[in-house]
Amino acid sequence: MHWKIVTVIGLSAALLGCGSRQPPEAPAIAAARIAPPVSEQQEQLASTIAGATYLKNYCNRSDLGENKEIFNAIVSLAQRKGWDVGRLDQSQLTQRSVALYGNLVSSHNVTENCTQLNRGLAGILRSAYAR
Repeated sequence: MHWKIVTVIGLSAALLGCGSRQPPEAPAIAAARIAPPVSEQQEQLASTIAGATYLKNYCNRSDLGENKEIFNAIVSLAQRKGWDVGRLDQSQLTQRSVALYGNLVSSHNVTENCTQLNRGLAGILRSAYAR
């Protein structure tokens, strides 16, 4: 079951560039440098949404808001990172995040999941919810 958490965190970390702060660049340059193929973007976003939803539902992270707020915050972060979110299939993204969330829930190790997801998604969620 540990592989499910590692997968979610690993895919999600790619969204933020492994949590590192990078100097601002022109949007076109940033997009060309960091935007993965659309299918990979779908998977990374779905993983991040699933992990954040799990944190909200099982780990007392009410600060993340409702599911729609989580979805919007993560997609907005991707857009700020130069991803062309207009090309994403939102229905497929939602379906995939629900499937990944189900995998997390099925592991039944809430304490371990919460610890790993809180640690692994901290930088991404900080960036996604930055005001």
